[in-house]
Amino acid sequence: MAGYIGSTVTINCRNTVGHCQGVVKEVDQKSQTITISNPYRNGIKLTETELTLRSSDIIEIIIIDALLEKSNQLEESTPSKKEKKRTESRSDEPRESPINLKLNSSRKQYPKFKKGLYKKDDECFGTDVTDMMEEFDFAKNLALFDKAAVYQEINSGSDGEVLTPSKHRRRKVEEKYKHDEFVLQKGPVVYRQIITNEPRGTGIEEYYTDAGLVVPTISHDTLKQILHAAELMGFGADRQAEIFGANASLMSLSLLGGTNRLHPKNSHQPPSVLVICGPHRTGAQGIATARHLSNHNVKVTVFLPHFVKIHPNLQEELRLISLTNAVIINDYSLLPVTPVDLILSAMNEDDCGISSQQSWYRHAVQWCNENRAPLMCLSPPSESSPDLHIKWSICSGLPFSFPVEYGTLYMVDLGIPVRAFEKVGIQYQSPFCGKSSLRLNRNK
Repeated sequence: MAGYIGSTVTINCRNTVGHCQGVVKEVDQKSQTITISNPYRNGIKLTETELTLRSSDIIEIIIIDALLEKSNQLEESTPSKKEKKRTESRSDEPRESPINLKLNSSRKQYPKFKKGLYKKDDECFGTDVTDMMEEFDFAKNLALFDKAAVYQEINSGSDGEVLTPSKHRRRKVEEKYKHDEFVLQKGPVVYRQIITNEPRGTGIEEYYTDAGLVVPTISHDTLKQILHAAELMGFGADRQAEIFGANASLMSLSLLGGTNRLHPKNSHQPPSVLVICGPHRTGAQGIATARHLSNHNVKVTVFLPHFVKIHPNLQEELRLISLTNAVIINDYSLLPVTPVDLILSAMNEDDCGISSQQSWYRHAVQWCNENRAPLMCLSPPSESSPDLHIKWSICSGLPFSFPVEYGTLYMVDLGIPVRAFEKVGIQYQSPFCGKSSLRLNRNK
């Protein structure tokens, strides 16, 4: 062993000592010890210049110089197309420290040397432990951080790229969309599809749908002209009442709980609705709505007082509703004593203002205001303040300018032909977009 003095060795010791590496300085045969200089222990350089190990602690000794020489001989004896490149890579590899070689003592074979092995190990294990004991100066390092420059880079969205003026011009600004915007459409969205010739006055003049479409308001006379033009084209009052009743009943069913409330397993407690009607066109729409609700297994009660003269269409609706299970009462003393789920009011109309002065009307208003059930007004009049506590209102055709006392406003599709709107000078395109009713908002 004395002949290996000056050789670089890796000594595999027991677990108490570990792997030691260094240059053989002295071998004492008498005391059975070996001394190495520039020692490393488990990849960490020791502060001592020498390290003495006893033979009882040594399991295996590997001569690094012999391995390197053997590896070079094997590479020179094997022809390769990339011999020149390997030679250049070996000449560039650092060999400052022998501790950078990993050896497995359990495997009796020569290690395979790869390009960059020494360099990677040196980066991992070559740091002096004493350098790690220095205290890190956080305040000094924080002072080097340019917060303003980093924020400017984040706000510019350059992702670390220095944007020159030409790059600023070429860079495409990323468009941001809301959750309800159509991202595939490139051109501007046309929100105004309905244009009227109504004079601009005070108060609200336009409503907006949830999709942003503008729905302008009209006067009562303009609505009468639209409905009359539709009747002349064959879309009579009976058709109008039928479609209004169907769409208004669908909206009422959704307010009553929809399919969950009307499920066959829940037939022991069907929802109850009270419909109060007057002797006019709006009353006919109310009875048509009641008929459709009764056909959906809703418990319907219709309050219709005795009138000397009623609208012709109302007489036909009374005949049709008699074919259902709806109950019709004529005296306000017979109004339900038990609570109902929903109240539909079809009492008011612009041409029948005298009805509000009659006793049946006053008693019906008093009963509705004392009842806790929510109330929905059907086709409310254009110029009057409601006597009822209204939660929802339903209009058709185009809306009037309603005060806030009429609650949340909805517009149902009456199916009026487009030519009827054009007849009165209105440019019209349906805003319903596949729906039977729309919510009208006062603010965009």
